[in-house]
Amino acid sequence: MSEYQYYEFLAVDRPLDERQQAEVRALSTRARITATSFTNEYHWGNFRGDPRKMMERYYDAHLYVTNWGTHQVMLRLPRALLSLEAAGQYCIDPTWPPGPPQDTSSSI
Repeated sequence: MSEYQYYEFLAVDRPLDERQQAEVRALSTRARITATSFTNEYHWGNFRGDPRKMMERYYDAHLYVTNWGTHQVMLRLPRALLSLEAAGQYCIDPTWPPGPPQDTSSSI
C-alpha cells in the first residue's frame, strides 16, 4: 500500500531570510521553499523536521494531511487575539506550547 503525506507551512507576518530558508532546506532537499512557504509531499519515508519546532521558529500556519486520515492544522496567533481558554476548546494537545511566548500556537 502506498503512503501519502502532505506538509505545508506558511509565514504570514515575517518572511524567512536566506539563512532561515537554508535551515529549513536542511530538513528536506525536495521541499518547495520560498521566503513565505515550505511545501512537500511524501509517498514513502517521513519528514525529518519537527512541525512544532518549525512553527515556534519560522512559520505562522501549518497543514498536515495523510491518506490514512490524519488532518492537522496549527496556527500561531497573538495571545491578545484569542484567549487560551477559547483556543483550548479546539486543541488536541493543550499542554503545548510550553512557557509564555508572545504568540500561541495550537494544534487543531
